[in-house]
Amino acid sequence: MTGPNDPPKPGLTAPSLPGAEPPKQRSIWNRMAFHKSGKPRGWLRKVMLKDKQGTPRPIAKRILFKSNGTVRPVFAHWYAPYDGNPVNAHVQNYADFLRGVIATGRLAQAQTVHVVTTPHTEYAGAALARALRGTRLHATCATQMPAQFDHDLYIIVCPQMFATLPPPEKAILMQMEQVRASRWVTPAYLARLRDSLAVLDYAVENIAALIEQAIPQKQLYFVPMRPFARPDARATRDIDLLFYGAIASERRQEYLAALRARFPLTTVAEVFGDQMRATLDRAKVVVNIHFYDDALLETTRISEALTHGARVVSETAADQADNAAFAPLVDFVPRDDVGAFVARVGQVLADWREPLRLPEAEDFSGMTFHVLRALHGIGVLSEAELHAACAEMTLPSNRLILALPEQLTRYRAAEANRLPGAVPFHGLRQIDGWKGCAASYKFLATKALAQGPAPLTIYEDDAVFDADAVARLAVIEDYLSARPDGWDVFSGLLSDLSPAARISRIDPVGDEEFLHLDSVIGMVFGIYNRPALKLLSEFTLKGESVSRHAIDRYLEALKPHCIATLRPLVGHNAEVHSSLWSTSNAYSSKMIDDSLIRLKALRDGFVAKT
Repeated sequence: MTGPNDPPKPGLTAPSLPGAEPPKQRSIWNRMAFHKSGKPRGWLRKVMLKDKQGTPRPIAKRILFKSNGTVRPVFAHWYAPYDGNPVNAHVQNYADFLRGVIATGRLAQAQTVHVVTTPHTEYAGAALARALRGTRLHATCATQMPAQFDHDLYIIVCPQMFATLPPPEKAILMQMEQVRASRWVTPAYLARLRDSLAVLDYAVENIAALIEQAIPQKQLYFVPMRPFARPDARATRDIDLLFYGAIASERRQEYLAALRARFPLTTVAEVFGDQMRATLDRAKVVVNIHFYDDALLETTRISEALTHGARVVSETAADQADNAAFAPLVDFVPRDDVGAFVARVGQVLADWREPLRLPEAEDFSGMTFHVLRALHGIGVLSEAELHAACAEMTLPSNRLILALPEQLTRYRAAEANRLPGAVPFHGLRQIDGWKGCAASYKFLATKALAQGPAPLTIYEDDAVFDADAVARLAVIEDYLSARPDGWDVFSGLLSDLSPAARISRIDPVGDEEFLHLDSVIGMVFGIYNRPALKLLSEFTLKGESVSRHAIDRYLEALKPHCIATLRPLVGHNAEVHSSLWSTSNAYSSKMIDDSLIRLKALRDGFVAKT
């Protein structure tokens, strides 16, 4: 059996080439190269393609493809199943494509979503459908591709396993391969991914690898696999130890042999659907063993087992740090240590008393939010619908890092720079980055106002801190808390201070000078009191000019009571790529330097007058 996150078996649902009505008169070339049915003759396939997945041989690429990457018309018909969508044009410019689809209004009016999975990824389909429960979208699931694409939207799990796909303007693809290791990740597979509204992926490392393969970052969305609570999970269990998944891996066979020597191990092959779910309901413990060396964590299998109440023992994975959510739920053992793995299984079996009970509450680190986030990003869910669907979720901290997991370099930098108690919030996205940024601040401000007491600290993933930042922040927070009604926003870095700004007061406290201003600009680091949160929650996009309508310019125009320190609390990482502009952050260094010079001159002028 092929389990979730396992490589599909060779030949499983391999693309078959469609037949075609032969022309009335076929040229000699046509007769030599193609059967009457339209299928290519064997010699042509062998000359042009390296494998059954359609990977072109190096010498054949210039023959098959134009310089822009599209298939030449003479080959388009028979290569179509490998290239992605037999009946639709290849998506050349993703941003233009998505803008065009959004402009039709069809996405905002969609009512039905049909989720298509392979039998071994039914859990993923069920979890995706479950994530849509709080929206207007009605989800259905199937394990076969329909003949007609009559639904408004489709989510296809493991798209490489189907000969045909929905048209790009209806297709959302869930990528389940381990990109750096899987033999399925071919040029043909990558071309399929490009022909879609969005590509969802369960691992940030996969997303980084797909970007390296020229899949647009704007098209990629992180959607982690997570378990969900099932109140009907079976209490009595008669399978002590279960492994399910492909065993055509030497490392898996080594682990399984060692387990079999100690415990009554049940292995399951070629079982799907209700029968597989019934088997999981009987299992006390499920073992997760990597197929590949240096594998990513098989979060689909683990989530499925946990959802059915099984305890899970798993090897650690190459992306272990990205899967901290599983730490309290799974017994992890260092990978490649068979003896320790067997010992831990024995301990978990000895300690087993009842099935695992999962919390029912959803949070912002889970699958549901990330599915909703993706649908908002491509224009399916409006801002109001997203807020409503997330109404029961609560902010995990009053100190948040606004970050995009799809931009891994920035994300890793933020993790390395994390302040105590700070929790990443995966920012909202839109095709224009500055609009997604504004939507994120509005979303967080709205949640904070509804959830509890202000203030709320938000800093962005390109903020950098000096060694004394934590101690300085404690002084700053003490100063602000002593004046709960005397300020609107604290800015850790005024990145482009207006020449018209004015200081109304300066308070020296120890080594700090607190400057009270009538102007604020820049969102690298902010502490937002209730009045500022209310202003952010009322943001409405009023134009397409980023220089006038971005969220920081909006706040600047309202002249909130801002407090800043003469020496900025944070710096701006000039080495990472901007999430808003198509350039490095280094472009803004001079602007920030000039702003700090203006602030110092303003302060000196105020002191001279007083």
